[in-house]
Amino acid sequence: MAKPTIGMVGVGRMGSRMVANLLKAGYQVTAFDVVPKAVQDLVAQGAKTAPSPKEAAAQADVVLSSLPGPVEIEAAYLGDNGVLAGAKAGALLIDLSSDDPSMAQKVAKAAQAKGLRFLDAPVSGGVTGAQNATLTIMVGGEQAAFDEALPILQTLGKNITLCGPVGAGCVVKIVNQLFVGVLSAAVAEGMMLGTKWGVDPVTMYNVLNTGFAGSTILTRHVTNFILKGDYEPGFTINLLSKDIWLALTLGRDLSVPLDVTASASQVLERAKAHGLGNKDMAATMVLLEKLLGVQVRGSQQIESKGG
Repeated sequence: MAKPTIGMVGVGRMGSRMVANLLKAGYQVTAFDVVPKAVQDLVAQGAKTAPSPKEAAAQADVVLSSLPGPVEIEAAYLGDNGVLAGAKAGALLIDLSSDDPSMAQKVAKAAQAKGLRFLDAPVSGGVTGAQNATLTIMVGGEQAAFDEALPILQTLGKNITLCGPVGAGCVVKIVNQLFVGVLSAAVAEGMMLGTKWGVDPVTMYNVLNTGFAGSTILTRHVTNFILKGDYEPGFTINLLSKDIWLALTLGRDLSVPLDVTASASQVLERAKAHGLGNKDMAATMVLLEKLLGVQVRGSQQIESKGG
């Protein structure tokens, strides 16, 4: 049975790697991005190009998108040259972005009115997960649409779950990012606290990673960024700040107090104000290093569990 043709809207750091995996799996992909060079870099791998989301959708059985946030998603789907203006009747639309659940529901309602199906399917795992096709994918939508999308999603990730109706994927991703934001701030503060006292940061990390403090964020931030003093992303502070804003907005809408999340948001906003927005989310450590005049570095061997 022939594979469905795919339109891809958004081929930045995440989307470009998703397209590469789709092409390797034998899918025909037509891509659009507001930065034309991003698409051209995929042509050599076999992708076709489109001048707008509308044109990318017109050639596709399934349309995927990977975009920064709700503003871009609304424009890409509902604009005059958007996906809904060009999509074929019966097409399946899958948004892989981190979005507000209310925006996902708005797009889904508009899609349904045109005889289209829509899934919100945000991902977690960063650029490495996108490149290695090991993303966690949180999906909201109807079971039948999910079943149809699953072979494509399995080309992009490993842990794929239908979380509920449209919007549920967005909510689970928001909770995921809430944890990431809070833990990122805590890792920077904790590692600085111990280092300022005089504990070797590698020794401290190796101990922490074997106890209850051990986590993916601790391992990622310390081994890939903090101990190296290199904060090229990765996943940027700007993007995490946007996701935390989505969490705070949802908390306000549902009357759920998010005190710790609000504190993490302030840490990220302060980092942005100091010009670190395009650095990795672990770079909140840079502010503490400048404030206290202490660099958190280490030269000892990191134990294999955390390496």
